[in-house]
Amino acid sequence: LGAGLGIVMVARCQLRFLHMARRGRAGPAVTGFFVPRIVMPADADEIYSAEERALIRAHERTHIDRGDPRTNGFIALLQCLCWFNPMIHLGAREARLDQELACDAAVLAHRSSQKRRYAETLLKTQIGAISAPIGCHWLAGGEPHPLEQRIKALRRPAPDFQRQDTGAIVMACAVALAAFCAWRAQPSPPAEG
Repeated sequence: LGAGLGIVMVARCQLRFLHMARRGRAGPAVTGFFVPRIVMPADADEIYSAEERALIRAHERTHIDRGDPRTNGFIALLQCLCWFNPMIHLGAREARLDQELACDAAVLAHRSSQKRRYAETLLKTQIGAISAPIGCHWLAGGEPHPLEQRIKALRRPAPDFQRQDTGAIVMACAVALAAFCAWRAQPSPPAEG
């Protein structure tokens, strides 16, 4: 019942976002599971300069290239199936924020001279309350504000391969330790004979 209710809620939010997008009142965002597409507000030409629109499109295109909309679809399904686990919902929020930070870093890796313009574009973008569960959007709420985290991340140097490798090794060790602890916690088999 909980999973069914979760699926209904996700479908309702997704349809509401798509309705707003058709009316030109949503975006910038990426939506769609099978065929992701970029959604821009109807007045994007008035709000953003050509350079800002190019930065937004590069950011959203990075989401599509990375497969973030599909990942978010699977995350939404996992949230529905494991609706009772608060860690799933916390993890989903953190995964979406991580996607945004990764796309920001990828865009600025090729446009390091445009950090200020990019930060101004982030600030100029209105963060709406309506989001696409299956897609990528700018998040609202939380402490500190996700937009604040994204702008702070623009000042940091891009992660190098050593940090990525170290993170992968730490995660592998954590998974191995958790598996070992689970194996050790099993009750001993009953004695034969």
